[in-house]
Amino acid sequence: MQDLLDIDLFYAYLDLEINSDKNLYRIGLVSLNLTKDFYPENLNQAYEEIRKLKNSNLAVCGHNFRRFDYPYLIEQEPELSSWYIIDTLELSILAFPLQESHKLNKDYKQSEYSSNNPVEDAQATRLLLRQQLEAIAKKPDEVQQIYTWLLTCGSEDADCAYQQLFSQILNWKIGQPGIEILPETMLKGMNKSYLQQIWSNPQTHDFETRLCVAGLLAWNYECNANESKQSFSNWLKHLNTFQTVLEDLRPLNTDEFAVNSYLEYFGIPSFRSLQEEAVQAIINNERPLVLMPTGGGKSLCYQLPAFMFHERHKALTVVISPLQALMADQVADLEQAGFFFATFINGNLSAAERRQRLSELRSGSKGLLYISPEQLRSMSIRALLEQRPPVLWVIDEAHCVSQWGHDFRPDYRYIPKFIRELYQERQLAIPLLALMTATATVAVIEDIKELFAQHELNINRTINGATTRDNLTFNVIPVAGNKEQVLLNQVKEALKLGGSTLIYTTTRKNAQKLAETLKQSHIEAKYYHGKLAKEQKQQVLQEFKSGKLNVVTATCAFGMGINRKDVRSVIHHCMSANLEGYIQEAGRAGRDREPAVCTLLFDPKDADTVFRLQSLNQLSEQDLKNVLISTRHIRDLTFGSARDDWFWVTTNEIFQLGDFDEEFGEESEQQNTKIKAGLHYLEKFGLLERAENFSSFIEFELRHNTFAESVEQFEEYRRMKDLSQFEADNFERLIQAMHIAKAYCNSNDQPFPLDRLSDEAGISLHDLTARIRELQKAEVCSFEIPITLVITKAVKGDARKNHERIRQLEDQLLQVLNELFGNENEIQINLRGLASRLDPDNSKKIRASNIIDILEGWVAQKWLKLSRISSDVVRLGEMEVAEHLPGHKILTTTVLEVLYQALGDTTGARLPLKYELGKLAKEVTQKIQLDWNNEKLEVILLWLHQRKVIRLSDGLNLFQQSLKVRVIKNASISTVKRRYSEVEAHYDEQTRRTHYMVQYGKLKSAEQRQQFVNDYFGTNKEEFISKYQFLAQEITRPILPEDYSRIIEPLNPAQKEIVLASDPAIAVIAGPGSGKTRTIVHRIAYLVKVKRVEPKRI
Repeated sequence: MQDLLDIDLFYAYLDLEINSDKNLYRIGLVSLNLTKDFYPENLNQAYEEIRKLKNSNLAVCGHNFRRFDYPYLIEQEPELSSWYIIDTLELSILAFPLQESHKLNKDYKQSEYSSNNPVEDAQATRLLLRQQLEAIAKKPDEVQQIYTWLLTCGSEDADCAYQQLFSQILNWKIGQPGIEILPETMLKGMNKSYLQQIWSNPQTHDFETRLCVAGLLAWNYECNANESKQSFSNWLKHLNTFQTVLEDLRPLNTDEFAVNSYLEYFGIPSFRSLQEEAVQAIINNERPLVLMPTGGGKSLCYQLPAFMFHERHKALTVVISPLQALMADQVADLEQAGFFFATFINGNLSAAERRQRLSELRSGSKGLLYISPEQLRSMSIRALLEQRPPVLWVIDEAHCVSQWGHDFRPDYRYIPKFIRELYQERQLAIPLLALMTATATVAVIEDIKELFAQHELNINRTINGATTRDNLTFNVIPVAGNKEQVLLNQVKEALKLGGSTLIYTTTRKNAQKLAETLKQSHIEAKYYHGKLAKEQKQQVLQEFKSGKLNVVTATCAFGMGINRKDVRSVIHHCMSANLEGYIQEAGRAGRDREPAVCTLLFDPKDADTVFRLQSLNQLSEQDLKNVLISTRHIRDLTFGSARDDWFWVTTNEIFQLGDFDEEFGEESEQQNTKIKAGLHYLEKFGLLERAENFSSFIEFELRHNTFAESVEQFEEYRRMKDLSQFEADNFERLIQAMHIAKAYCNSNDQPFPLDRLSDEAGISLHDLTARIRELQKAEVCSFEIPITLVITKAVKGDARKNHERIRQLEDQLLQVLNELFGNENEIQINLRGLASRLDPDNSKKIRASNIIDILEGWVAQKWLKLSRISSDVVRLGEMEVAEHLPGHKILTTTVLEVLYQALGDTTGARLPLKYELGKLAKEVTQKIQLDWNNEKLEVILLWLHQRKVIRLSDGLNLFQQSLKVRVIKNASISTVKRRYSEVEAHYDEQTRRTHYMVQYGKLKSAEQRQQFVNDYFGTNKEEFISKYQFLAQEITRPILPEDYSRIIEPLNPAQKEIVLASDPAIAVIAGPGSGKTRTIVHRIAYLVKVKRVEPKRI
C-alpha cells in the first residue's frame, strides 16, 4: 500500500520509561529526521525536540501511549497537551482481536527481564502500526467501515487523530454503515437495541465507550468467523466504561436473552419451584441465601448464571465446595450434559493437570471453577483470582459456615474475609454472591448473615424452600434387638420397587458388617466409608452411579453430590446425629421426582453411639489451652523469645509438643482435624493468626538471557544423557516457568513462590527441586534453597546429646523387637509394656510416646509397617530396620557435625543458622564415605526436626505440609478460660440436636414428624424448645434422660454430690454400709456416660 509507505511523514514515534517512583527517566524518539535515546541528563533536550515535532504538525504514535505515557509527558511539558495521538494498543484489539496478548513485541530483549530500550520500542511501534493498518485494510469493506466510523464519529482529540489517519493520510472512506449491512457473525448474540442507540446519536457516547464497542464487535466477529473460544482482550477490562458497555452490548437478561432461554442448553423444559427466583436473585445482585431440599435442583441455580456469565461475558464463577468427590461429580455431570466450561482444582490432581487447569482458567476458556475453602490459602489460586476476579461466588453447603451448623468447618469462616480483601485491594466492585444449602435452622441463617455482614457482604435475601420433597414418604419403624432382620425385610421390599437402595449407619464397622449380612441373604451389596482406599471408593461410586451396583451400606461419607436419580429407598439403620443430616441423607432418594421411601429404624439407644462419636471430636478447655501453649512453645523454639513474627508449624508438631491426653485422638487425621479446629478458635479469640500458606522460595540464576538459548543449552545435555522426549518436554516447561518467574521478580520486586513455579511448570513440588538440580548440572541455571535451622549447642538440650540419646534408645528398641519378632512376620505389642521392659526402674523416663515416636520415624523411612490397634497397642510388620539404621546414623551424625562446625565457637540455646541446602549436601558428602543421593538430605533434616534434635524454621514446608501462623503479642491463657463458653455452646447445640432427633423418632405419626421438622427449621430455638416442652438441662447432657435418671435417681443427696463432682480428685469419708460401692459404680457410670471419659482411664 503506497499510503503506508508515506505514513512516517506524519508521525513521530515515542516511548517513555517510568521508574518505580513514577518518574519519567528515559525517552525514545523515532522520526524521519531523528532517532535518539534520551537519558535523564538530557531530558530537557528531548522535550525541546518533541515540541519542535508537535509544532511542525506531526502527530504522535505510541503503544499504550494515550493512557500511560502521555499523562507523564504533559505533566513535564503542559504545552504538549491536545496532541493528536494514534495508540497502537487501541488498534491492536481491532486488527488482531483473538491475540492472547497485545503487548508490544520486543524481540531485541535478550530476556523477559532485561531492561526496556525505548528507541527499540518506538521502532517496534512504527512497525506494528503498519501491520495493523494492513490487517484492517484486508477486512471486508463493511467491517473496516464500522471500525473507522466508531473511532472517528465524535469530536474528542482521539476522534480527530483517527480522522486524520484514516481520511486524510490513508484516504479511506469514513461513513456511518447501516447496522443491517454488518455481518451476522459480528452481530450474533449482540444487543441490537443498544447498537441502535449508538447509531442514532454517536456523539453522546465518548471515545472510550465507542472503542469498547468496536473491540467487542471485532472480537465477536473473529470468534464466530473462526469458531474460536478465545476470550476478549484483558486490556479492555481496564477501560472505565468497559463493564457497562459489556453488560449493555451482551446483556444477561433481556427479552432477547431471557434467563428461561438458557434452560434449553440444559435440556430442561422449565424451572422447578423457586429455581427461577433464585437465579434472578443471583443475577440481580441480591446476594441470596438459598435453602432447597436435597435433590431440589440447587446446582442449576448457580450453574445457569455461571454459564450465562461465561457465554456472554467470558466471566468466571467460583464455587466453594466441601468435598473433592462432589466437585468431580458436578464437573463430570456437566460434561456429560455437553457443558465443557467447568473445572475443579483440588489436592488430588497431578501437577501437570493442575497446570493445565490453571492455564485454561487464565485464558478464559473455563468459566466455572470448583474449589475447597482450603485452596483459598494457596498462592497460585490467589494469583489466578487476582488476575481474573470472579463475577460470582457461590458458597455450596453454606451451613458449613456456621458454628451452629451440623457440619461446621472452620475454613469456611475464612471465605468472606478472602473475598472482601481480594476486591478491596484491587479497588473493584464487590462481586455477586450466592449461598446454597439444603438445611439450615434460624440460628444458622442468622450466624451466616452476621459473618458475611462483618465483611461488608450483606445477604439481602433468603429464599426458603420446603425442607423435604413431596415425592418422599418418611417412615419410622421402632426396633429393639431385631434390627438386622427388620433391615433385611426392608431392603427386600425396597428392591421390589426397582432402582437402588442406600443404607446409612453411624460407624465404619457397621457399614462393613451390614454389607456382609446382606450378601449372606443373597443381596449384592458393598460398603463405603471415609477410610476406604481411594481405588475402592472409586469402584463403589462408579458401580453405583452406572447401575451395576444397587445396594450400598455407608456412613454419611457417601452420597453428597451423587446424582443417581432412581434411588427408590433410603434406610437409616441407625439414627443420624441431627435432623439436618437425616433430611439431607434421606433426600438422596427419588431425585427423578418419582415416589421413594425414607425409613428410619429407630432405637433410642443409638443416641449413645452418636454422643460417643461427637465427644471424640470435641475440644476441652484444657485442649485449647494446650494448642496455644504448644504453638507458643514452637514459636519460642523458633525465635528464642516471645515475638509475633510468622513461623511455620505442622499440626503433628503441635500435638507432639503439647500436653494432650490419650483421648485427644488416636488417629493422625483426627488429631489434625482437632488441632486445626483449635487454631480456628484461638484465632477467633484474637490469640493467634493463620496466614495464606505462602510457599517457600528458591533462589536461582538463569545462565542464558532467553528461553531459546536455555533450551539450546539443555538440548546438549539431553543428547548426552539420552533423555526421552517426554522428559525433555517436562524440563522445557520448567525452563519456561523459570524465565516467567524471573520476569515476575524483576517487574514486581517480589520473590516467586515455589508452589507457583510448580503450577507454571506442571511439575509437583516433590519433583521440582530435583529437576532444578538437574538443570544446574546441565548448566542452564545455578540455584540455591535457603533454609534456617535452630540448634541448641553446648548447653541444656544440646542437639548432639539429644541425638545420641535417641540413637541409644533405637538400638535398645531394635534389639527387643528382634527378640519379639523371632521368625514371625508380624507382631502385636503394647507400648506401655514395652516402655517398662526397656526402662524397668524408670530411671531413663522412657514413655510409650518415646517409643511410638521412634517407630513412626522408621515408618517414614519405609523400614517398617505399623497399624494402630488402640492408643497403646500397635501391630508391626515387614521390619527392615537393621539393614538401614547404621547408614542413617552416619548421615545424621555427619549433618550435625557440619552444622556445629558452621556455628564455630558460638554456643547457646536455640541458635539460628542460615544455610543453603545444596551447600550443606556438598559438605556432608565430602565428610562421609557412603554412596548417597543428595536428595536424602531433605529426609535426614526432616527426621532430625521431627525428633526435636534441631528445628527447621524457614523452609519447613519444603519437606512436609505446614501452616503459617503467628502468636499475637501478649496472648494470654486466661483468654481461653474466659471465652471457652463460646466453644461449649457449640457442643451443647450438637447435643441438643441429637435429643431432637430422638424426639423425632418417638413421634407416632408422619404428620406429627413433618410438623416437628417444619418447626425445627422454621422457628427460633426458644420457641421450638417451648413448644415441645424440652427441659433445657436435659437436652444439653450427652445422655438420654432415662439413662441419666438411672444413674442419679437411686442416690441420696451426699452420694449425688460425690457422683456429680467436677473436681478430678476428691476425698470421701464414709462408714460401713453407707453405699460406697454403689457410689463408686454410679460415679463410673456418670464419667463414662455423661462426661464421656474412656473407661480404661478410670
